[in-house]
Amino acid sequence: MIGVFLPGGHVAVRAPGKRRVKHWSVSITARTPAPVTEDHAVPSGTALGPEAAIALPYEPAEVHACFDVEADTIDTVTIGLQRITQALNALGIEHTMEEAQAISYEALEHALTAPQVPPLVGIAEIAKILGVSRQRAHEVTGKPDFPKPVDELAAGKVYLRAAV
Repeated sequence: MIGVFLPGGHVAVRAPGKRRVKHWSVSITARTPAPVTEDHAVPSGTALGPEAAIALPYEPAEVHACFDVEADTIDTVTIGLQRITQALNALGIEHTMEEAQAISYEALEHALTAPQVPPLVGIAEIAKILGVSRQRAHEVTGKPDFPKPVDELAAGKVYLRAAV
């Protein structure tokens, strides 16, 4: 099963072949020579399947699609790209593929659950890192060659741990 998520709808299309063992998240960007208009909306039961829908993109000369593919290898993900190309052709949307990305659900989940904020430190942590008193850490952080803080909170300035 290939699940296609387009802005405004979900599409399910059968993929040929054996039972798939891995889930992939795929996204594409295609350029169009002319803006995509309301005339390109996909009514139910057309090229992409009975649950199909397509909404107008934010960029007038681009089409963005994100879809899920169950496939045994990343090479099999090309089935999804072929289906999107066929659907755009069936709708009469001339296009040139600009970008295609595929990531396994496992890698995507890891990327989404990884900390997005780098480790931060305040005066107490800087004092510990440098092996000095908090008073001396205040003096050191006030020097012009010390890294600039990323923010100042009610508790004091915070710095990127890696910069210290």
